[in-house]
Amino acid sequence: WERCQAGMYARLCVPEISQEWHDFTISSGSEDTVSFIIEAVGDFTTKLVELAGRDAPRVGPGVASRAPSHPFRICMDGPITAPFQACTSYPVVVAVGTGVGVTPLLSSMESITKSIEATVTNLAVVAPREAHFFWCTRNSADFRLAAPLLARIAQRDEVREVLKPHLHLTRLPPATTPESILWHEAVRRWNETTRANMDRSLWPSCWLTGCDMVIGLGDTIPGGVPIVLGRPKLAREIRRLGKQNHDADVHAFVCGNHQLVADMKTICDVCSKRDGRQKYVVHSERFG
Repeated sequence: WERCQAGMYARLCVPEISQEWHDFTISSGSEDTVSFIIEAVGDFTTKLVELAGRDAPRVGPGVASRAPSHPFRICMDGPITAPFQACTSYPVVVAVGTGVGVTPLLSSMESITKSIEATVTNLAVVAPREAHFFWCTRNSADFRLAAPLLARIAQRDEVREVLKPHLHLTRLPPATTPESILWHEAVRRWNETTRANMDRSLWPSCWLTGCDMVIGLGDTIPGGVPIVLGRPKLAREIRRLGKQNHDADVHAFVCGNHQLVADMKTICDVCSKRDGRQKYVVHSERFG
């Protein structure tokens, strides 16, 4: 596995569960270690998480945070190349991941972080000059999976200036009970007060593009990355990124279901036709 890179994928077989092979994206890798992020969403993954989670604490439902005390055998075939590997090759990058599609997203964030860090001592290394990553999930506990990476980004000025993570919580409690109504009102008032008292230069980019509802500013989230309530306004974000980098094409990487990929292609087609010489190119991995 010396050729293993974050963003590639591998085929896994666990004989203790079945003889079938399943594809999973590699979240990180080296010569002697390969890591995966696997969510229990089907029969095989549910059994795998149960097997791997024996006696292990969890960071969220169906997510074990360390290796099990009971070892079992995993057969691997790979590594196999994937579109997200190319994210470090372009100057302007936007990436979107949802659900289990977050694995290539996190892999790419790690690859870009390493590339930026390497450019400090080696000018021959290629790294983007601006990269925005949108992580959409229905469970806020999922963000803990990236806590070390977000903290690492925040600690390096040269990385933070290039790599911009956007965390979006897409499932919100409906304002139908006294408790949930109070929660929504508290968040609204907190945003209003914080915006009024915070230096505009320190605002998260989601506020600059018209989003009002965020939580988690400050030290509660690694690196002070806010959690935005609701789905990202991708058309507005991609168009803004293109205007700020009018001398370069915008490369959009997306890992999600068919509808998300189709929506991204529509957005990029419209932007390409509107701007003429500037191209907006989609690189996609589909699931579901």
